[in-house]
Amino acid sequence: MWVEKLEEYVRGELESIPVAETTENGEIDSRLDAKASGAFVYAKLFEEKAIELFDGIFARSRDEAGKKIAHKRIEYLLRTRTGIGYISKKGESADDLPDFYKKLKVILHTKFADGLDRNANITVGYYYPHLMVSRKAKITDPKRADLFYNFIDESFIKGRGETEEKIWKKKKHRDLIQKFKMTGYVSYSSHNKLYEDAVDKLLSLDNGLMDAEESFQEYVKNSCINGGFVISVKGFPNGPKHTFIQRGGSEDKSRTFMIYDFDDPYRPDYGRKNYANVVHALLLEMEKQIMLTIQPIKRNYIIKPNTAATHGVVGLAEAKQLLKDDEANLRNQYSKAIEENSDLADSKPVYELDVMLEFLVYVNSGVLKGFKVLGCPTGIMLDGLFDYEIERSEITEYSPSAPLGIRFGSASKKYGAYRNDV
Repeated sequence: MWVEKLEEYVRGELESIPVAETTENGEIDSRLDAKASGAFVYAKLFEEKAIELFDGIFARSRDEAGKKIAHKRIEYLLRTRTGIGYISKKGESADDLPDFYKKLKVILHTKFADGLDRNANITVGYYYPHLMVSRKAKITDPKRADLFYNFIDESFIKGRGETEEKIWKKKKHRDLIQKFKMTGYVSYSSHNKLYEDAVDKLLSLDNGLMDAEESFQEYVKNSCINGGFVISVKGFPNGPKHTFIQRGGSEDKSRTFMIYDFDDPYRPDYGRKNYANVVHALLLEMEKQIMLTIQPIKRNYIIKPNTAATHGVVGLAEAKQLLKDDEANLRNQYSKAIEENSDLADSKPVYELDVMLEFLVYVNSGVLKGFKVLGCPTGIMLDGLFDYEIERSEITEYSPSAPLGIRFGSASKKYGAYRNDV
């Protein structure tokens, strides 16, 4: 991409300014003025209604708020799919960026269909998942959080028990890490949709989606930050997100996002969107060991989302309020309470357990003959277990007209006279 060529020019690796490109996704006009203070980038993107992806980006650009959303979407793509989203080998601070990136200022100028222009500064550096989440913690220093993350270097690999044994102490893996100066990044989320929800909120994709945005949303979901891994070369994201190599562990794979950054002499085998086969075994082992490293944190520190918490609540205050609401609802639903010597026929079952309670009372009192109830666990697939055996008597008779061939007569004064076919 021309942005990567631009970085090469700034570093002095190219002798001339890269030529602007024109693609089917829109016209891009770039100009670079080399100055002593650094580099100035001017980029102009024209809205193309015929291009589905651009329709998604600009679908809400009919007012000022929509124009801000459009810029945020473009910034997200630039910071996850292009060289503007530089991946530092040292960490997350702006001070860790190379000198040429510190001097690089990116301004996005957009001309909208209504003729209005808008400028916005674009932050340089990768849009890591932890930048989108408020409750976060380092894997190396865990505490209660929604997302855990860490930058990966030799010290991280060597200091993680099984990771050290299975990767660093294996010569074939250690040699590749050192040869390609491999570093990276890993994050692990509290639930399977955290990445999607965070990106949807960031890009305003989570409320009232329009048809024109569907392809854009799908592209962001499958190509950018989500469960899977990204390859970068010399700090530049190198193609879309890949699915994890290992089989099984679908929950952990959907919650884990990783970046592997390689330096010279690393080269992909079949074009920039793939990864070199020589690192396949290393990546597979990294996946396995990183996800194993996460397990104690998963058990002890992850904050469950509302959908995963018991009864969908988090915290004592919320639980107390839910109990009050449930009490009020139940008082409205039940017509009459069950109490001593009350007639069950006057109470109307509302829930499945109400029916089960009434059934057990009838069995225990002798109203329903022949049942031997062994248990009613309800928490497993089999809700209850009973045996049934009955002999002909004065209150039971065989009747071909009854569904199961048995007719009960009047049985108890306590529960009133009734007749029931079984």
